[in-house]
Amino acid sequence: KLFFDAYLKDDSSGIQLWPRVRFFNIGREQWLNSSCWPIANHKIKFYLSFDSTLVYSPNKQKSGQLNYKVDYTANTGGGSRWNSQTLVYRYLPNTSYPERSLQLNKNIVFKSSPLSDSLMIDGYAQVQIPIFFDGEDPQVFVYLDEVAPDGTVRYISEGMVRVSHRQPPASLGIQSAISTPAELFKVNQFRYVNPSERELVRIEFLPISYTVPRGHQLILSFAGADSAHFDNTQKAPSHFIFDLKKPGEAFLELPIFFDK
Repeated sequence: KLFFDAYLKDDSSGIQLWPRVRFFNIGREQWLNSSCWPIANHKIKFYLSFDSTLVYSPNKQKSGQLNYKVDYTANTGGGSRWNSQTLVYRYLPNTSYPERSLQLNKNIVFKSSPLSDSLMIDGYAQVQIPIFFDGEDPQVFVYLDEVAPDGTVRYISEGMVRVSHRQPPASLGIQSAISTPAELFKVNQFRYVNPSERELVRIEFLPISYTVPRGHQLILSFAGADSAHFDNTQKAPSHFIFDLKKPGEAFLELPIFFDK
C-alpha cells in the first residue's frame, strides 16, 4: 500500500520509512535491513592444499598436483536454481539440492576443519586455482557447500566459466579465466586452451547472504560438467590437473560481515 500511495497518490510519507535494502540471510533465516548491499566488511581466505583440505594460512598448504578425472554425469539436479524460474523446466516440486553428498562424490573436493565461530558470508565469493587441462575447451563449475556435524550437506552458492572465454590481464602478463557479472563473452575473446600451458582460473560465485554455524565445515568442489543444464563442448577435457605447488596461489576468498 505504501508503494502505491507514493507513486499513485504522490504521498511518500510512508515509503520514506522503508530501509533502502532489505535482504534475506539463509542460516539466520531472517530478513535484514541495510542502507546498502553487500554489507560485508571483511574478507578471509581459505587456501587449497594438496591433501584436499582448506587451510587458513598458505604456510599450512601442502604442495603437489591433483589429477581429477572429469565425471560428465555430474549435475545439480532438477530442483536447482536453473530450474526454479518456470514449471516448464522444473522436475522437482521445489527449488532444492537434496542429493548434494551424492553429487560431491563426482567432483574434486576440498574441505575445511570445523569452524571455530560462525561465518556470515555476504556478497560475491571468489576462487582462484591453477589448472592444466588435457582438452582445448574446458568448462569449470565450482560449488560452495557446508556440512553439518551429522553429515548433512547444504548448498551455498556456485560459479562457472568456459575457460576459452578468458581475457588475460595485460598488466600481469598471465592468462586467467574470469567469470563476473560484467563478462561479455565476445567472439574476439574466444581462445582455445593450450594443454601444455597452465591456466590461472578465477571464478566469481553467485552472490549470497548465508550464515554458516560454528562447528560446521566448508566444502569447495570443482566439476567439469553439469549434465542436467549445460551441454559439453566438442573439445572438452578428460582430466583437470590442479597445480598446487605454489603457496598462496590457490584460494577461496569469502566476503564476511563481522558485527562491530
